Amino acid sequence: MRRSVPPLLLLLPALAGASPVIGCDDGYDVPGQPYAWPRRLEPPPAAFDITAPVVATAPGPRGGDPPGNACGGEAAIAPVGAPCGQCGTVACAGADLAACAGGPAAPCAAFETVLTADTPPNMALNDYGAGVAFGDIDGDGAADVLFGGVNGVRAFRGDGAGGFEAVLGPIVDPVEGPSAGPVHVSAVTLADVDGDGDDDLFLTAEAPAAGMYLYTNDGTGAFADASALVDAPALSSPSGVAWGDYDGDGWLDAFVAGAFGSALLHNDGGAGLEDVAPALGVVAADHFSCQPLWVDYDLDHDLDLFVANDRGPVLGLPPLLYRNDGGALTDVAVAAGITGLPDGMGVAAGDFEDDGDVDFFVTSIGWDPVVGAGQFFFVNQGDGTFVEEAHLLGAAAPDRYGWGATFLDYDDDGDLDLAFAAHADPLSAGSWLGENWGGGFLDVTGVAGGMPALTAHGIATADVDGDGRLDLAFATKDGFVAGLVLRNAVATPGHWLRVRVTLPAPNAHAIGATVFVDAGGVRRMRAIDAGSAYLSASEPVAHFGLGAASTVDGIEVWLPDGTIVLVPGPLPADQLVEVAP
Repeated sequence: MRRSVPPLLLLLPALAGASPVIGCDDGYDVPGQPYAWPRRLEPPPAAFDITAPVVATAPGPRGGDPPGNACGGEAAIAPVGAPCGQCGTVACAGADLAACAGGPAAPCAAFETVLTADTPPNMALNDYGAGVAFGDIDGDGAADVLFGGVNGVRAFRGDGAGGFEAVLGPIVDPVEGPSAGPVHVSAVTLADVDGDGDDDLFLTAEAPAAGMYLYTNDGTGAFADASALVDAPALSSPSGVAWGDYDGDGWLDAFVAGAFGSALLHNDGGAGLEDVAPALGVVAADHFSCQPLWVDYDLDHDLDLFVANDRGPVLGLPPLLYRNDGGALTDVAVAAGITGLPDGMGVAAGDFEDDGDVDFFVTSIGWDPVVGAGQFFFVNQGDGTFVEEAHLLGAAAPDRYGWGATFLDYDDDGDLDLAFAAHADPLSAGSWLGENWGGGFLDVTGVAGGMPALTAHGIATADVDGDGRLDLAFATKDGFVAGLVLRNAVATPGHWLRVRVTLPAPNAHAIGATVFVDAGGVRRMRAIDAGSAYLSASEPVAHFGLGAASTVDGIEVWLPDGTIVLVPGPLPADQLVEVAP
């Protein structure tokens, strides 16, 4: 039986004292305008043309468009030469940048690099790259960052104000031979495996020391090798990792994707990790699996599993979607309409429409002649089925070879934007940033500024300086750079709220929880996960951009065990809320 319990609530103000200035957004987070369900474009455009207004049609039962927006157009992107009075990112994309400078701020430089992690010379990653993870490894409350790569794991301690200090040497020592430990670290994830309240480190590695590696944390960021606790057959090419309590026993389990065979590591109460994939029928020996993600896509209070698979066109196999029914996992991908055949690398899940259900974005090789151009976007229809709409939504990016992906509201305007890492070479235009304007996504990579010009694989998010704007990290492979941290420098963000849920052991960070926030007439949903994107993991805090809403009407948290925690409002925006039932 689900129960509601009163939470312990702490409100922490933003470090930045200035009130946010709202810029031109997608047209429905506008002061004085009623909220309307997002729009769909009909018919599907070949591409977004930002030189002229793009008007969306209302989808009927989801509600109509507001009568206008801050740009002065009828549900339209501002055309060239007609910037908003307050210049927002979308307006900058389609406007005269010189005219934009007359506004209160010109936020056309969204990101700036604050950390570059070097990699040793003459050490090149293979084509499948490495990941990056944000987490608090030393328990000081600040986000730390760890990069995989060819020399073990590079770790940097965050100071909470956007600064980082390198942990001397790689956190996992490099080795000479295949028996001593990981050489090429692929996936980097942080999860409380032993249930003692701190983040342990779990890695996958490529040859010559391919395998799965567990390092337990003593609470200070010092790690001890506990890989002997992993009881699983060797995977030929272990890849991405995702953590979640699939069977409801309170302990975090891990799905490890692999080429033609994956593992599901059941946590035996902190005593070890045992592979139960054969018993549950989730080995997927015919799939070239790259990245898993646990998320409650059907909102029935248990964690389902999505797995992105490479070589879909060659093998004729779509991604996997395992529906969880009391710990039993059944692949329902085809029945649910997930029938596209991407060269699936990474996966992101989020409610980009704020319509109350979970959608999936899967990266792929944009120019694959068999698949067709672009990435894949599986939009939840609210009835357990999905429709692929990447081109319709402007998120196909056929000029990109995509890897890790994440939804994030980078400008805090109230809706989820989209970013993904990609190859940067003559065939692929590099990492991509899409602004959610309500009817789809607009490619603002060029005008946003700061996106990496290097080939990148892993991607993760965190608020590294406590200012309420989500920052990005990329695991890269070009030159001698192992990774980058980009500070979010958007000058006109909206209001925001961050929710951190803390539970008693063994799942102290509430991995698998779903958080809902009601503000400004909109209910927004975020999931707390550990392992997603591609080989990576983001900070386990639910971040909400609120646009013009300065007050939160309430918070609802669905805990992993089915308990529902209600935090009544009104609450002020621009806060970190600590919920500790």
